[in-house]
Amino acid sequence: MIALLLAHLDAIAHGTERPRTVEEHRGQIEERLRNLADSAHEAVEIGGGVLVR
Repeated sequence: MIALLLAHLDAIAHGTERPRTVEEHRGQIEERLRNLADSAHEAVEIGGGVLVR
């Protein structure tokens, strides 16, 4: 799911509201998605899980 969102990041960022620029939105969204992916990978390594709300 994260890879799908990252693949369409430009379209997602363009659909966000201002006052931030599209580039700022894109960077923030990408950072959050990558943090989520990193947490999920770490959880799998230790046999845990990640709750996303």
